[in-house]
Amino acid sequence: MIIFYIVSGLVLLFLLSWAVMIKPSGRKHPLETEIKKYIYAHRGLHRKDNGIPENSLPAFCLAQENGYGIELDIHLSADGTPVIIHDTSLRRTAGEDIDITDIHDSDIPKYSLEGTNQTIPFFSDVLRVIGGRVPLLIELKVDNDNYRELTDRVMNELEGYTGIYAVQSFDPRAVNHLRKSYPHIMRGQLAGFLRKNGDTLHRFLDFGLRNLLTNFITKPHFISYRVQDTDRPSMKLCRTLYKPFELNWTCKKKAHHIIAHKNGAIPIFENYIPEKSGESPHPYCARLRSNSNHTE
Repeated sequence: MIIFYIVSGLVLLFLLSWAVMIKPSGRKHPLETEIKKYIYAHRGLHRKDNGIPENSLPAFCLAQENGYGIELDIHLSADGTPVIIHDTSLRRTAGEDIDITDIHDSDIPKYSLEGTNQTIPFFSDVLRVIGGRVPLLIELKVDNDNYRELTDRVMNELEGYTGIYAVQSFDPRAVNHLRKSYPHIMRGQLAGFLRKNGDTLHRFLDFGLRNLLTNFITKPHFISYRVQDTDRPSMKLCRTLYKPFELNWTCKKKAHHIIAHKNGAIPIFENYIPEKSGESPHPYCARLRSNSNHTE
């Protein structure tokens, strides 16, 4: 009987600890209502069939024109400037075996995206072109433990920007730095079963991320979870206990879109076009619309 009580107590302690660790911020961020009004085009509304590469100014313009929010990725260049690109390496997006962290700002225009005449945008250019017309979902891509510098540089460029935005990262250190140094900024934790998706993340880190075990430290205002993994126990428990603001990535077909809605989550989509009304474009975007070569 004593063993039964001991085992029961340990199980109860485990469950309570688990519930505490996955708890996100208990406060609703003031921008949550506005962020929820949109669904988000993953890396912009890029389309290979008409020469619009991912994370390019034309992709962001096309998303804005159609009334979608914009999800984008930020690394730092060799000069410490925030630039928009998903991978650290340019091999996939620009066909060059070099890392963005080794490229100086003056050389960035030399690299074309996906064989087009578009180049890697600077974050400042995106802010200028979009100009607050639609919300931005900004992902911090940490390289070589630069989470502090990356976060600080991005926040410096956002100073004075009047548009709506939220900042997210897979790296809990970046999310925690946001919590400590920029508590007024809407912050989110990206998560999912990354190794199952082909990522080489260490097993221990992957376990912690997919189970949201850093939430009690970073206190994210929202959780951005991989749509195929949203039935994972920790995400389901977090959703049940705390009803967090949730986004689901990356919805690549309408079936994923439906899963996101069942979860009560906002879709971050790619490869299909959900219906959404557009807005008046920035003059740069208007020129792109009438220019078949998508040049400025």
